[in-house]
Amino acid sequence: MAPPAAPLAAPPAPVATLGGEAGGLQSVLEGLLAQERFEEALACKQHVESIAQLSVQKAKYEAAKEDDDLETAIHLKKVVLPQLREQIQPAHVLETWQAPSPGALTLKQMATKAEAVLGAQEAAPYVSRLCSRDLQSLASTSLTDAAREHATASATLELLFELQADAQAGHLKRMDELLAALMAQLEAAAEALMAPRPTGADDEAHAQAMRSTRVTTLLQAVVEMRKVGGRLALAREWFASVFVSSAATKAGKGAADSAQSRARMCELVRKSMAAAGRDPEGEAAEEAEEVEVLRERGPRYWALALPVSKRCQLSLLPLSSEELPELPPTVLWDGRPLHAPYANLWANCVKDALPSF
Repeated sequence: MAPPAAPLAAPPAPVATLGGEAGGLQSVLEGLLAQERFEEALACKQHVESIAQLSVQKAKYEAAKEDDDLETAIHLKKVVLPQLREQIQPAHVLETWQAPSPGALTLKQMATKAEAVLGAQEAAPYVSRLCSRDLQSLASTSLTDAAREHATASATLELLFELQADAQAGHLKRMDELLAALMAQLEAAAEALMAPRPTGADDEAHAQAMRSTRVTTLLQAVVEMRKVGGRLALAREWFASVFVSSAATKAGKGAADSAQSRARMCELVRKSMAAAGRDPEGEAAEEAEEVEVLRERGPRYWALALPVSKRCQLSLLPLSSEELPELPPTVLWDGRPLHAPYANLWANCVKDALPSF
């Protein structure tokens, strides 16, 4: 005899709808889309879809119990149904979707506000980069992408208002100093490992030296520098593309684009690996993974609405959190939050004191 099916949990709270009709929710969704409240629209869409799927999956759960398919029933009960219920919003959230939201701006309104506060010329990079996309068309194919791009424009606008032009230029210059210091460290490591052997050193002695703990530690350090350097180069490129015009002018051209900077870092790491007798091609898979992480995570970083106090003061990247565990740990220096690798690099290779912010 098959074991008894797991008992049903207490019934969940009634599902909130508008007038009890899906059509009411669809009308709300259309209104949110028209106002470019894409994040709320995405939640509304998930709410509608989850209500429909909840009935379907409940029926599958009952059928699995009838068939004594315990494995399927448990999976539906413990995984599928809870995930669907998490997407279903309470009544007070539905009410906010229907209510006006004066603080929610369309891209056009953000562009107008940026030009009014910053001046048309100063706001031009921001407007060109983030406010020219037709998000309504994008939302028709990917509401998730539209929500992210809208959030990015909104978060960036708040950052532009928080940081004066001189402060923006200062941040870009400090990123350039960090990138230059990091590149110098990678070059020094490669040169040290590629240096001619001491007179009289035979192959075995050289190979043993290259297998030493000291060299292994150095190689681990250059790989880590490649990782944090790639992220820093990406940040520098991004902020230079959206900061006010005068900030980019004052900061100068600075580092090359992130792809070129990263390519140079990878080249230097591979030289170090080859000089130490490691297979440089063995780094290819890890390099590709790092690029993929940067491509995936970068847009998430820019879409987070964070004040400067919640960012690394040297890179302007978000501080590490449960949602962003891949970011470096945070340290405090004179009360300022910094990513530990950038703090160490600044203190040891740039200056022994933080710059004024």
